[in-house]
Amino acid sequence: MPKIKSLKVRSSILKKNKSSPRKAIDVNATGQFGETLMHIAVTHGRIDIVKLLIKDGADINLKDNYGATPLYIAVANKHEDIVRLLIEYRAEVNTAGQFDETPMHIATAYGDKDTVNLLINSGANADVETNLKTTPLHLAIIHGHIEIVKILLEHGIDVDAKNNIYLHIAAEYGHADIVDLLLKYGAKIKARDENNNTPLHIAAERGHIGIVKVLLEHNAKVDITDWFDKTPLYLAIMHEHVEIVKILLKHSANINIRTYLEPVLKENEEKDKMR
Repeated sequence: MPKIKSLKVRSSILKKNKSSPRKAIDVNATGQFGETLMHIAVTHGRIDIVKLLIKDGADINLKDNYGATPLYIAVANKHEDIVRLLIEYRAEVNTAGQFDETPMHIATAYGDKDTVNLLINSGANADVETNLKTTPLHLAIIHGHIEIVKILLEHGIDVDAKNNIYLHIAAEYGHADIVDLLLKYGAKIKARDENNNTPLHIAAERGHIGIVKVLLEHNAKVDITDWFDKTPLYLAIMHEHVEIVKILLKHSANINIRTYLEPVLKENEEKDKMR
């Protein structure tokens, strides 16, 4: 079969297919990258051709060489009308791509509230992980999509799951409103990451004043230490975040706590003087 390059030509052939059964084409035939006519039509937002392909028996769940289904592509290109159509015809909402990412991951990363709701209501797993253990909530937090975060939390996502790092991520990326929301949904303010840091450590080190204030309003422990006995005050001083230093001192941060690294730092200073 010759390659059909033009979407317009493909559409024309499909229409002629109705009146000329002997010249029927394989609507599920794939191109160089495993893409079908359905993949191409969805990419270009041609819902008219998508409908025609469905009527002609096209498989709406076939993957291309990158693991993308037509639904995945429709979500990625924000073609909500096509997303609805494919789901109506029972597209598989939890089929994962090359890196185990699903349409839900894509919709949350893009902040597409309507599509997120549609996917969840159609049976999508709202807590599914990629090969890097990334969940839709991770992505919503990283990109600052608070409305998406609300939707996921309302559907019962555990804010203290996934090694208790959701609050840490919000603190790292500077989203004070999301930090406040997570705390209201019960996120543990004393939760530790792999370096024994609390969210307050992260916020103080990154210089996120608003988040430091929110955490302190929720009674975060000021003098809590990490693996190296560093406190939030120590980190704020080391990174020259003056306003945060002032805020922590107003909350009675202890300026006399010694860190595990102090002897090492002093030894290095003495070596530098001798050079």
